[in-house]
Amino acid sequence: MKAVYLSEFVIGKPDGPGVNEHEFSSSLLNIDPEVSVDIIAIQNSQAKKKNRMDYAFRQLSLISALLVLALKKRNKVDVVIARSGPLPVATLLASILLNCPVYIKTAGDGRFAVLSGKSGLVYRALYWLCRKLWGALLKRTLAVDVVSRSHASGFSSNLVYNPTNIHIIDNGVNTDFFQKSGNLMLSQEFLDWKARFKVLVGYIGGYPLVRGGGHLLELYKELESRDAGIVIIGGEKEEVSRHAMNLGCSDAWITGQIPYKDVPAYMAALDIGVSILEPSAWGASEQKLRQYLSSELVAVCTPASNDELIKAGVVVPALSDSRADVLSAIDEALQKVNDEEFRFRARKYAVDRLSVNSRTARRLEIIRKSLKK
Repeated sequence: MKAVYLSEFVIGKPDGPGVNEHEFSSSLLNIDPEVSVDIIAIQNSQAKKKNRMDYAFRQLSLISALLVLALKKRNKVDVVIARSGPLPVATLLASILLNCPVYIKTAGDGRFAVLSGKSGLVYRALYWLCRKLWGALLKRTLAVDVVSRSHASGFSSNLVYNPTNIHIIDNGVNTDFFQKSGNLMLSQEFLDWKARFKVLVGYIGGYPLVRGGGHLLELYKELESRDAGIVIIGGEKEEVSRHAMNLGCSDAWITGQIPYKDVPAYMAALDIGVSILEPSAWGASEQKLRQYLSSELVAVCTPASNDELIKAGVVVPALSDSRADVLSAIDEALQKVNDEEFRFRARKYAVDRLSVNSRTARRLEIIRKSLKK
């Protein structure tokens, strides 16, 4: 099978989509010798600083690369595998120029919410264009995958699309990269700070103040009384530090965003990792949570998109995002920190069920079956 992988997201950027695309593209290139792949994407080193023209810049860059490829490979490509944004111009053009169908990876209602949730004539026009482009693209699409059932319903509610062609494929985790490998890359300053506490409770990921890190800072007195240190990796360091100081928390370890290569070492240093979403975001797939499991942490999370993990007994659920429920879940997690069987089971679940390669293999299986129809 000959494929083109086109991503409108920045591969290698140290955030959720960037990491997801980096891991998937690496897996796609190596997983199956019968699949040859050309990749059209913006690498992190090529990315401009985020501004109003960033999305247009990415589209033009992708289209430029696409035109060159189309001159070489028209009618020689079986499928375009794509992760597309709100206005999928490059993806639609890829299907037309290469004269082949599309498989849409990691879709969701966020493509529409970013436009439909805003007022003004410009946003109404862009939302109309968004739906038109996606409608045209889906007519050329073999199948679509999303990370959760709520994303599937949100996606299909914005477009008239056959839900039987939507597959639930959760985000994968690089289980070779994320494992309990020790503190070899950590500074002596951090190790000295860590030694002051019995356990470390942390959040590692984007949007720390609204997805779990803020909860830890609000609970700093309670965690202090339990001899637990707080680690928050990700987001803007000044913003997170300022929020901590406003709450009276002066002893949390806060770094802001760090290079992706350094994340596993910090994750391995934690005992408990949290990922807390407010109910409106419960459909999201928290990649950080999968990384916690792979690193053998005791993971605390909210329900809905994590129901399968809760059912499998490899995480500690918080009933809601309230302070009381989060603290109750952390207390339960503290009882499991020294439970090696629990942590091993979490790691095994990640390896067996959540690995990037298993997700890639599932997508290729769907594509092959769809091409035969």
